[in-house]
Amino acid sequence: MSNRFSALPIEVHVCVGRARPSLGELLDLAPNAVLTLEQQIDDPVDIMIGERVIAQGVLEEIEDGSRRALSVRLTSVKSFENDA
Repeated sequence: MSNRFSALPIEVHVCVGRARPSLGELLDLAPNAVLTLEQQIDDPVDIMIGERVIAQGVLEEIEDGSRRALSVRLTSVKSFENDA
């Protein structure tokens, strides 16, 4: 992509999973509570812009200088050729 907008920053969200607790379970949440997600640990994560999935990937841990960082290795990227 080569145009004047290509340098604009875009906020990307990584959707790790979803949970469906009851209202009572939500009201009982406190520090150190565990919220179990529907996804398995090895399931792909969705990479999103707004509500639109643009890619999928797997979570990885990388060394970023003196700290460990969470990253996403892309496994598939959606084609936008015919999108309006």
